[in-house]
Order: sequence, then C-alpha cells, then structure tokens
Amino acid sequence: MRQLYLFFSLAFTLSPLCAQDAAKKVIEKVFYEKKVREVIFFEYQGTGQWPHRLRDGVYAFILPDSIFRGQYPNILNELAASWANEQMLSTKTFIARKEGTVFITNGSVGNGTYKLLIRFDKLKIEGEKAILIFHTTSVMAKKDSAVKYVRIKAMLNKVDEEWKLIKLRVINIPAPRN
Repeated sequence: MRQLYLFFSLAFTLSPLCAQDAAKKVIEKVFYEKKVREVIFFEYQGTGQWPHRLRDGVYAFILPDSIFRGQYPNILNELAASWANEQMLSTKTFIARKEGTVFITNGSVGNGTYKLLIRFDKLKIEGEKAILIFHTTSVMAKKDSAVKYVRIKAMLNKVDEEWKLIKLRVINIPAPRN
C-alpha cells in the first residue's frame, strides 16, 4: 500500500513538469518553424554595455501573460531571480538555439530596443493534440516592425513522441498605435 501511495505522489508531483515540458516543446516547434521564425525573431542591438543589456543577437521575447503563467505558474518568481541566475534583469532564457534565442521578459518591456513582444492567446495541450495561438505586439509602436505584427494559429499532433504541425496560419494584424 505504501508503494502505491509513493507512486501516485510521485506521479502527481511530476505532472506539472511533464506539462511544462510538453508546452515548451509545442512552443519551440511553432516558434522555429521557418514562416514563424522569420516574423517573430529580430536582430537585437541594445544600448548600453553588458551586463546591463543583453548581448547583440537574434531574439524573440515572450511576455509572461496569464495564459503563459497557466503552464509556468512560478515564472514571475524565476524572473525576479534572473539577475542572480542569468545576469539579466527580469529576463530569462526560455529556448536557446543557433537560429535565435527565445526569452521570457517582464521588467524590460519599456526598453525600446525590444521591438516585438509575444503574447499568448491560447495554449492548450490535450493528450496527442495541441493548439497554440499568439500575437506579436510592442509597448512602443515600431514603424520598422509594422509588417511583423501578426497572429499565429498553430495546430499540432504528437506522432512518435514528436510534435508535428498539421495546420499553421500567419495572419497580419494592424500595427498598434500609441
């Protein structure tokens, strides 16, 4: 009986981690799809000196909105400790790949060099099916990014432990006005 209790305790303890792993894999699959990557990533060249700004690179920035926090409930605490952990103020590395790095950012949204920000509209994973809908926006309207304001709708199926895109729509939306 005790072994059964330990098994169920461990299963429920690992469940949020499994859900976070699945969410990260779905996000990664969609973000690094060529059609999406070309729109949401940009070449970052900040002002000031390291370590008070990110190094130059190709980046995308996720805002930890309520939908994202539904999958990562402790993300705001992690961002609060990001200076100690990653030497970045209110910014945390989420996915690092050679094509570009995805960051989660909270406190630096007023930084005018962060041209695009990603807000989630829906992130739902049920068994072997997933749907991810998000849009790009900015705090300060960026004329040079006007063609990059989009809504992305992606549907995925899990096949042999890999997420596969089955439907992807990139929809242009009007640039925000400030």
